Amino acid sequence: LEEYNDNIYETRSNRLSGFITHISPSLKGDYNSRLWTWNLNYEPEYIMFHSGKQGNELRHNLLAAGNIRLIDNFLYLNISDEYKKNSFDGNRQTQYANLYNQNIFSVSPYIDYRINPRWSASAGYRYVNRSYSGSQSINNEEHGGFLKLTRDTGPRSNVYTKADYSRIIPETGQSHDRLTHVVGAEYRHAKDSNIHAEAGYSIFFPASGGSTTTSPFWNVGILQAVDQYRFSLDSGVTFDNDPGLSSSERRSVSGRIERDYSRGVIGIYGRYNDTINSTDNANSQWFTTGIDVSHLVTLRVTSHFSLSTDKYLNNSRDLYRNLFTAGVKYEVYKDLYCGIDYNRIAYSDSFFSPIGPIEANRIMVFVTKTFQGLNYKQN
Repeated sequence: LEEYNDNIYETRSNRLSGFITHISPSLKGDYNSRLWTWNLNYEPEYIMFHSGKQGNELRHNLLAAGNIRLIDNFLYLNISDEYKKNSFDGNRQTQYANLYNQNIFSVSPYIDYRINPRWSASAGYRYVNRSYSGSQSINNEEHGGFLKLTRDTGPRSNVYTKADYSRIIPETGQSHDRLTHVVGAEYRHAKDSNIHAEAGYSIFFPASGGSTTTSPFWNVGILQAVDQYRFSLDSGVTFDNDPGLSSSERRSVSGRIERDYSRGVIGIYGRYNDTINSTDNANSQWFTTGIDVSHLVTLRVTSHFSLSTDKYLNNSRDLYRNLFTAGVKYEVYKDLYCGIDYNRIAYSDSFFSPIGPIEANRIMVFVTKTFQGLNYKQN
């Protein structure tokens, strides 16, 4: 991929522009047998900057996961490792500034047991090690346990109750515990239509004493397909452990409408997020709206277009982030593609302002070739 960027670091002044070359081979593999299942996705990326102002860079992106069946239909072991580069500033799209390396390793032995034709139970232990690069980062470990009891109420529905406990131990600062309990239900009434909902409470308390916080916890999702239309609505609470905070709580609502037409798909969506730092109750809010289109020009040529805007409600600087993307891709031969993409981003204080205090334009020309993956399946 060859990129031209007129504001590499997305700065207000002293903008640095130039050409950037990306070389990114990838290796994907799957292994399935009666004993275990493994999945591997490794994507190294070599980045060459031609401006002469910074050195070249080699990045690594790894996602490896496995499931081992220690005792068939009873005892299992999940193992995963994820390594990638992220940005400390979630408000910025730049891939070249304020970055850190993240490695998350997890191991979880668990029991999944069918008690009788209607009842099943699962329980297990979870260990997670999160390590980050950079002086702003807080490495941490997590020890947790979970228990879930499920009753099938029909061929397409079930109800359940589950509890989850975690202790987060940061490298610096105070450890804390979190206990979550919910009851829920799931119902799938068609191939592409389902409903799930769970509700309960979450208790956050410092391990060495201090104020305890109890808050509602929920996750609701609706997916409905009607003729050429697909509707989805999701709302819920998640708990994040980012490098700058020991723990944060995110409440979100999102919705999307898609419509298929003879040569493509058009979608309209909206999202709202409210993030609360569990240690000091500081919060930040943002919402986004957008539209995206994928269009089949010919049997070998596809195009895409998207337009979105984000508003950061608690950010006095750069209240809006407006993003426009468009591109065309051509299939030269089987699994061999070439194309061009354009990306424009602007940070401003007004809705869809064409010019903002910070703006950047990227033009990318690319060639991709996919070879047969590494797949093995043992019957």
